[in-house]
Amino acid sequence: MQFKVISLKDIFLKDERFRISFFFSLDKLKRSLKSIGMTHPPVIVRRNKKNVLVTGWKRILAAKDLSLDAVPVFICDEEDDLRAFEFAVHEKAMDPSLTLLEKAEVISKLVIFGENKKRIIQEICPLMQLPATPGHLDKYRKMSELEIETRRFLHENNVSLPVTEQLLSFPSQERKRLLPLLSAMGQNKQKVILEDLYDLLLREDLKMDDLFNQERFQKVLTEKRLSRLQKADKVRDLIREMRYPALTEMNKTLDRCLKKMHWPKETPLSASPFFEDDRFMIQVPFRNKNEAETLLFKLEKLVATREFSEMMDVLTNTQNGI
Repeated sequence: MQFKVISLKDIFLKDERFRISFFFSLDKLKRSLKSIGMTHPPVIVRRNKKNVLVTGWKRILAAKDLSLDAVPVFICDEEDDLRAFEFAVHEKAMDPSLTLLEKAEVISKLVIFGENKKRIIQEICPLMQLPATPGHLDKYRKMSELEIETRRFLHENNVSLPVTEQLLSFPSQERKRLLPLLSAMGQNKQKVILEDLYDLLLREDLKMDDLFNQERFQKVLTEKRLSRLQKADKVRDLIREMRYPALTEMNKTLDRCLKKMHWPKETPLSASPFFEDDRFMIQVPFRNKNEAETLLFKLEKLVATREFSEMMDVLTNTQNGI
């Protein structure tokens, strides 16, 4: 490779064949360029008598924002796109900030450039710390082909692979409708709502629009007093109620019984997530011996009541019906 300083205007940015990053902030990079300059020159190749970037898109775009006249680059004389792209692959593999979407872009480019799929699975995926199977290879390709709104969401939230896989199971228009709800949630909640929604739509043979246009969903989605997170949580609860009606009734029964008994909130009583076993749990948080004695005494009195026995009978009977 040849080191050279060239005019920024001589880099042909319309050719994005090697580009893998599309959604990012340049603020920190611009501050760095102002302070110490470009210490890591990008790599370019000549294509159709033009200088095309192989690596360094963020650096060059930051330099452009700063209106720099010239930048240092390495000029690579590799004529094969696949071999040239390997510079980007190995550079990106060392970047701990790389998101799942950017890694998927790397894999997709390798396939496009004609890399052997067996080598991608055996060598490149482990290098990028990605699950390495033919099925996953197909998913990475699909991720890179998603509509821009979804790709931006995946990148900005660094969405996990399980959540991304769930999103891929929905059509484009449905994905875009889900994004405002998902963006308000943590990834565990995202995974749960997508799994529940997909199974519910499949079981009921419904389109997502048919479901969300129901009155109970519209009441939540159009309520201006609710925050995005509140709407997301309420929609998730509605979906879960429809997917697990018996489980929902079990939880409501438990809540009614505890409320009727005036069960202390500081010692929550709960069942296993799906009432899959017959045991219940009481949490007793305390800071000292006196608090522990007070709470245990209160619980001992409640457990001895007729209402507690009736609650256990109701829960056991309901549980047997699930």
